[in-house]
Amino acid sequence: MDTLSEVMNRLSKKKISATQIALLNADPNSNLDAMFDGIMSLDDDVMTAIIIQRKLLPVDLYNNGWVVDNFLALGFKLPDYKELDYSEDISHGLIKAEFPEGWYLVENTEEQKGKYGFLKFLILDNEGRVRGESEYRNCFYSCSGSARVFSRYDFEITQHGFDGEAQIVQVQDRNNGKKVIKEFTSTEYDKARLDALSYLDENYPEWRNVTKYW
Repeated sequence: MDTLSEVMNRLSKKKISATQIALLNADPNSNLDAMFDGIMSLDDDVMTAIIIQRKLLPVDLYNNGWVVDNFLALGFKLPDYKELDYSEDISHGLIKAEFPEGWYLVENTEEQKGKYGFLKFLILDNEGRVRGESEYRNCFYSCSGSARVFSRYDFEITQHGFDGEAQIVQVQDRNNGKKVIKEFTSTEYDKARLDALSYLDENYPEWRNVTKYW
């Protein structure tokens, strides 16, 4: 994970245009649309620093109502989608969010940027625990992204079980890192996933609630 200071340190070693440097030094509360006015593309590290500094999230998170509900449940303040002003509130596919006190963004350096140019971020709480993630495609002709917050207990399918292989599903605890607490394996179609769901429902009945068990 790289913090804002570490991203800025990388930038200090690069040749960046005066226009992009001015963006980094702009008032974090200044108008987003004006900030990007006339700029087609930004250096990835500049874009990363701006997103971390201003606590920006992809507007695409509104595509899923349950994602928005989870952010709001944790105390995030997001612009009302019905009242979003595309000339004032959104620029380059990003919106400014008000994070809960002490929460912040860092660059997710454990995941390499994919072939489609997505920048990766982690959302940390006031105790430094990873509570969510976001990604943003830094591309002037197609700015897109996603964001979500995590439940403490969840499951991950690590092997889908195609072509006669066993399906492997891990139950995870995200409290301090991502730790596997139970693993289910089965060659029967989808049985391992259903067993994992049963385990979660029995041991952590409110595991789907992002506010519980932290």
